[in-house]
Amino acid sequence: MKMKTTTTLALAAIALTATNVLAPSNVVAAESLLDKTNQLCFGAFDGDPLEEMGFTSFQMEKEVPFMTDAYEGEIDGQKALLFLGERFGDKACDVNLPKAPTQTYQSVHDELLDMFGVNGTNYDKPNSDLGYLGEIWADTEAMSGPIENLEIEGMKLGSVFVQYTKKPFMQTAGRAGFIISYSTR
Repeated sequence: MKMKTTTTLALAAIALTATNVLAPSNVVAAESLLDKTNQLCFGAFDGDPLEEMGFTSFQMEKEVPFMTDAYEGEIDGQKALLFLGERFGDKACDVNLPKAPTQTYQSVHDELLDMFGVNGTNYDKPNSDLGYLGEIWADTEAMSGPIENLEIEGMKLGSVFVQYTKKPFMQTAGRAGFIISYSTR
């Protein structure tokens, strides 16, 4: 019996070693939606042409407050709308995924919560007809928010606002689905 146990343990050890040796050491997690919206908006803030990122300009049917330019494209196969403008003298960018489910909001929300380590100001009304979810993280100086020197990837921000709604309404400027809004400082 001792020989069988020793052989079994030896084979198990070889299998574990082979698994560790064969597993790639440079595995990188896929880019999150937050990473992609950061790239789009921060690139636009820096003057990168959105056309080179697969987005095309379009005429807004409904005005989105503070936004002067609108683009459409895709993120992970989903229709994405991007709006650029200024809010109170600071650059602003919104990314809207009109058909995104609540899980999209929750995923980005959780990533921001983990990144900042503090809750933002919460506006959730999940039991309403709209199923509205919203939370804003703001810079202490720029907007009396909870985060001193709000930054993502070196971009100094006044606020980051994530929202989700089943139906368009005034708070979301007539947009439904998932919306992330950035304002610089």
